[in-house]
Amino acid sequence: MHSDTILQGLDNLGQILSDKHEIQSNHESEFQFILELMDFSTQDSYQDDDHRIWNNLQTIINQCQYQNNIIWVRLYRGVLVLIRNVIRFETSDDELVSFVLTNLINFITNISSDNPFYDKTITIYFQILANIQDPILSKGSILSINNGVLSHLVLEKDYIHPLTHFLYNSFTSKEDNITSDGTYHNEQIYELLQINYDSNHIMNFFKTHFQDDINPLITNQSHHHEQIEFSQFQHNFITLLTEIITHESFGNWLLDDDLLSQENLASFSQWLKIGQLLITSKDNWNNYELIAIVSWIIKVFERFSQVCIDTITNNNDSESDNKELNELILIICLDIISDLGKFNQVTKMLIHYDILTSLIPLFRAVHDNIKPITLKTRARFEDLDNKETTFPQVKSLIIEIISYLTFENFEIQEKVRHLHGLELVLSNCIIDDNNPFIKERAIICLKYLLSQNAQNQKFVADLEAKGTNEVNEEIIDKAGYEVEIVDGKVQLKQKS
Repeated sequence: MHSDTILQGLDNLGQILSDKHEIQSNHESEFQFILELMDFSTQDSYQDDDHRIWNNLQTIINQCQYQNNIIWVRLYRGVLVLIRNVIRFETSDDELVSFVLTNLINFITNISSDNPFYDKTITIYFQILANIQDPILSKGSILSINNGVLSHLVLEKDYIHPLTHFLYNSFTSKEDNITSDGTYHNEQIYELLQINYDSNHIMNFFKTHFQDDINPLITNQSHHHEQIEFSQFQHNFITLLTEIITHESFGNWLLDDDLLSQENLASFSQWLKIGQLLITSKDNWNNYELIAIVSWIIKVFERFSQVCIDTITNNNDSESDNKELNELILIICLDIISDLGKFNQVTKMLIHYDILTSLIPLFRAVHDNIKPITLKTRARFEDLDNKETTFPQVKSLIIEIISYLTFENFEIQEKVRHLHGLELVLSNCIIDDNNPFIKERAIICLKYLLSQNAQNQKFVADLEAKGTNEVNEEIIDKAGYEVEIVDGKVQLKQKS
């Protein structure tokens, strides 16, 4: 098509769409022109064509006089399809994103959602955004997406892919975010996380999409121990959420009073579950990411460990309506911490945060108030009221965390004994269906607690001499030690 022919055709379209009078004819010639131009706009030769085409397309959209008329909306949508095809050739800046968002909001505001072409036109808008190369998102554009677009839409299935692709391109790290020390500060995610929970429609979109599309895949992979090949789209979305949960501002957003309120606690737990699935399915974290994760997971754990201690010891009637959610949140926290315990950077941080002073009192409360499930007691537990909490896995996860902290660390060995954690570990060298693998984990933990620590060895030897239930020679043997009598006193000796 010749440039002059294209420009004349665009002028005709512009006059029709900017006319204040109700559209009358079917405008078949205009639709035919759009079809021909659509074909031309997808050709590589367009890049060398007159830039006036792009300027005319922008002018048409900016000067539209909206009509809730099927023919008008079809013509309007046709112009948007042309923009979708050519926008990938335009240099990205905030003005380009702002142009698209402003006109998308105008369309949402002026056209009724029951128009047959409403959803199809919204889809084209999101495809336009997705086609913008390296979109630059200002604070104003983020607020436009959140307040002007997503707050007014019921998201249809066709919206999901292009919207997610645009948000991935907008919020994932860019080269200009990298600082001199090799880290980066993602300004776009920072601005996103300044919007509090109750009005953050972008984060709600992320949460909903993850639960509907990604969560089942990760859960299925975990249950069947099969490696799932994620599509590029799914991989990009997971990358985006990973950048969010490892951003330095995520903790403040997550721990906001609105999200922690009793009425929003279910949403809080859902975000924590997203974090759990992402964190426990990845092993190659860098130190900056680990620092960001631990800084917020520790705060969540400390808050909910005390809530659960009060629940277990019947001192927290005010939280009774959310007992199951509080229990779930606690277990998720412990699972994340235990999974990250394999990293030296994490164990250093856990020690710095003095996690043992929260961990062992929780251990004690669960141990003293929730009896283990064995072959003899399983039937009774199966008959329990569904609302009664049993805190599954909690003791097993706590012991695993203590093991990571104690390994070749004399000060932590000593602290565990001073906080009366050593006897708790000894008491849980048993089979408990409520805490899978607790016996095996407790024996490993005991081995680390006794290693090159005379006082801890003496403590266990004294219990053995007294014949208490907490310790027996089988457990001592499995921990790599044996009992011997020296000058009439029971002592532990490491097996050769």
